[in-house]
Amino acid sequence: MQNPAYPVILGPDASQIVDVADVVAAKTMRVELDMFSGRPNFTWEFSAAERAELIHRLATLPEARQGQFPSRLGYRGVKVTDTNDERTFGEIEVGSGTVILRGAAGIQRTFADPDCAFERWLLETGRGRVPEDLREMAGRQLEDSCRAHK
Repeated sequence: MQNPAYPVILGPDASQIVDVADVVAAKTMRVELDMFSGRPNFTWEFSAAERAELIHRLATLPEARQGQFPSRLGYRGVKVTDTNDERTFGEIEVGSGTVILRGAAGIQRTFADPDCAFERWLLETGRGRVPEDLREMAGRQLEDSCRAHK
């Protein structure tokens, strides 16, 4: 069922749909700070209020044709995954002014985060859940990356 408050995002052949409402249906979400190559990244679970805020922010992002994620050591971005048994969406990957929403069926859509506000907010949700020195380091690298992509 479509919620008219959220934009419908059609897949490439318009036969499959990736919808922000799919994110609404997710009851649990895991957030991952994509920072390490040789060891596990820090993760945390979203509260109901954080899920609602993510949905609101995601629904306001403009669609983009393409985007690039940094390929470097250190902070690369933030990933949000649906951790329900019946996955309603696959993953949201955020980095360097780009947001990619992947549907559970593999369809994806790209959005712009031109001022990196969505990414900053996601990183801020890690406060008290991720060691502060790592969160601050990621924040500095986020700012460098955001300036570079403008």
